[in-house]
Amino acid sequence: MMEIILEPNSLRLSSSGNIHGVLYFETSDKIFPDTDWNDFVVVLLGWWVESAINLKQGLSKQERLRFMDGPYSILVKYIDKNQLSLDFIEKDHTIDSSFIQLSSFINILSKACEKLLKIIEANNWQTGDISLLKSRYASLQRESLSKDAD
Repeated sequence: MMEIILEPNSLRLSSSGNIHGVLYFETSDKIFPDTDWNDFVVVLLGWWVESAINLKQGLSKQERLRFMDGPYSILVKYIDKNQLSLDFIEKDHTIDSSFIQLSSFINILSKACEKLLKIIEANNWQTGDISLLKSRYASLQRESLSKDAD
């Protein structure tokens, strides 16, 4: 099992218009990068959604999910039609790996986006990054619906 954890009570809109908060991956036996990781949640999810779209459309065979600060990333590699491998990387070294179905990866990413967008709406926050995330998320949903039968 894998999940993207977004801590709602940690979210803050800065004076510069960036939304910061705690965001990390959790697998059955691993937390990455860690439970206190605070980053630019809207920007990261926007990047990650774009990467998922690229994988789903076959535009790339691998994508790097970056974190804004620190030496952390996740290398997502397309294995076959339904399977991805994820390498959790710190300072250019793989510290853990996991496998997930492409549809499950899109599902956990979608859940994190939905959760974040509900909080954003409840707070009436509006920024360019939020608009971009909404657009990319809508594209991911359309892509997922149009190709689920494949």
